[in-house]
Amino acid sequence: MLPDGPLFVHRDNADGTTATFCSRCYMTVASSQWEADLERAERYHKCDPIELEYLDGILSQISKSDQPEDR
Repeated sequence: MLPDGPLFVHRDNADGTTATFCSRCYMTVASSQWEADLERAERYHKCDPIELEYLDGILSQISKSDQPEDR
């Protein structure tokens, strides 16, 4: 199951910028030298519902494959 709301993860890039990623849809939301730019991009980010449905299906299949088989 995917998280309920967009939670963002930041990563420092080699060029001195910081990238922000959405933990729901795994999209790179923005990359910037300034925190204000990242915050603005995060505030306006909307996950694509089609992508979320696709990801939820993949995660559901993975979860099922981790279950022991009934014998």
